[in-house]
Amino acid sequence: MAPRMNVVFDNNNKEVLDAKNQTVYAIEGGYGLRNQKYAANVNLYYTIWNNKPPASLPQVITPDGTYYYNINGLNALHKGIEIDFIYKFLKNLEVEGLASIGDWKTTSGSTANITNENGDIVDVVDFSAKNVHVGDAAQMQFAGSVRYEPIKRLYIKPRYTYFAKNYSNLDPTILEGTNKDRESWKMPNYGLLDLYAGYDFSYWKLKFTVTAGVNNLLNTVYMSDAQNGTKFNASSATIFMGMGRRMNVSLRIGF
Repeated sequence: MAPRMNVVFDNNNKEVLDAKNQTVYAIEGGYGLRNQKYAANVNLYYTIWNNKPPASLPQVITPDGTYYYNINGLNALHKGIEIDFIYKFLKNLEVEGLASIGDWKTTSGSTANITNENGDIVDVVDFSAKNVHVGDAAQMQFAGSVRYEPIKRLYIKPRYTYFAKNYSNLDPTILEGTNKDRESWKMPNYGLLDLYAGYDFSYWKLKFTVTAGVNNLLNTVYMSDAQNGTKFNASSATIFMGMGRRMNVSLRIGF
């Protein structure tokens, strides 16, 4: 895989030297069941991701100026299982569920040479990120929903999703010295309740579909993302709060 453009050019549109391709080795297998009343799928994956770049370019401040640099040799292992199912209890009542359980970790250390525009080495960063969880995504998710049709063509569907094992995003270059192989801060788990509804009808030989939804019905306060800080805890992390309750209504016309 070619490197992403944000690790090829820095914020000043200067080329970052020695940006190398990524290599990904993946194996995946699954099995599905189908019946008039139910359906289910299970999927397992195992991915070795070599030379995986960080989300953004790290930087170092030297007497000669500020330099951005790429990291080659940062490897990761992503593995997990995903399960989803649907069961139709009655003609107008069905239950859906899913579970996604992952274990994503970086597996290596690396030495990064920081060079100036002339290719001269101005600094060296030696870090290790072995068995450090990958941040920026909840590695465990569980969800369940119930779809009910009280009358023909009208449905109501509440859905609850639980997010866990969500680590803050980490700049791997701070994992040097006494911080080598140190785990980033894990954010608190949280759950969100959403509510959806829809109605289909016909008029003037046209088909109308009205849908409405309320996301985060309970107006839950939660952290959706974070950047790990120097103390590797909540007090030093940069936190991004999740969105509160919000509603939407839409109308679709078919002809």
